[in-house]
Amino acid sequence: MKSRAAEILGEVPSSPEPEKDVARALEVLGEPLVTPEMESIRSEAIKLGEESNEVIGYRVPAPLIVEGLDLTEVMWWRKTLADALETGDEDWIRNVSRSVNSYEDPGKGGRYVSFGWPNSSDVLEEGDELWGFMPFRGPARLSHYGVAYSWGAGGGGVRMSFDGLDRDAEYVIRISVGVHVEEQELPVDRIRPREGLEVNGRVISEGFAVPVGETGLMEFDLPRDVTRDGSMEISLVPRSELLPVTGLSEIWLMLKDEMPWTCRRGG
Repeated sequence: MKSRAAEILGEVPSSPEPEKDVARALEVLGEPLVTPEMESIRSEAIKLGEESNEVIGYRVPAPLIVEGLDLTEVMWWRKTLADALETGDEDWIRNVSRSVNSYEDPGKGGRYVSFGWPNSSDVLEEGDELWGFMPFRGPARLSHYGVAYSWGAGGGGVRMSFDGLDRDAEYVIRISVGVHVEEQELPVDRIRPREGLEVNGRVISEGFAVPVGETGLMEFDLPRDVTRDGSMEISLVPRSELLPVTGLSEIWLMLKDEMPWTCRRGG
């Protein structure tokens, strides 16, 4: 299903009618995800789980919760493409199609890092990695389930380092970030989760809102002189007194002129 949709999306950037092509891709992605055989296996697993619960007081929870998780990432593809289609903006539709097809691509000379098991990142200097402690319900990529994080207002936040950079290039940082709870479970109006971003000691963002119950993508332009020495230390720092947690799921370090796609409309 995804491979057939990806073929269609590959035509969108040069298509004179990108909306029609994305609509065709959505038709493919709208095909049933669960076959009768799959449902039969799930029902049998639930039945056996109930039997084991009666005998030893334990049942495997996976068959009971898997229905709401986007383990195939198809739900994320659908939502991302449908949201783009609703804008009616052909340039944005082309850009989003590229993002779905080449999500992890940081472009020539760039770096992409996904945090949390089974990945092992060599750029994390401070902070811990965790995977799957509370997967998002609904549309999400599997890479959104993992995080590098830090807890505590007095802590150093999450710190990453990169070297071997182009000393004369202009860079853009993209991160994926989100709080793994449902919005109704968190008094957002009072806590307002926020993080700040610093690069080589330079404040790039005093604080930005962290999405709740989903992952959001954010991009930040870096001043050219920040990378003059060919290295970069990136820090996410807490900006919420009541929820002093910082974290991210992924990071892209990209040459501004080589970005395959952007998460900023009009960018």
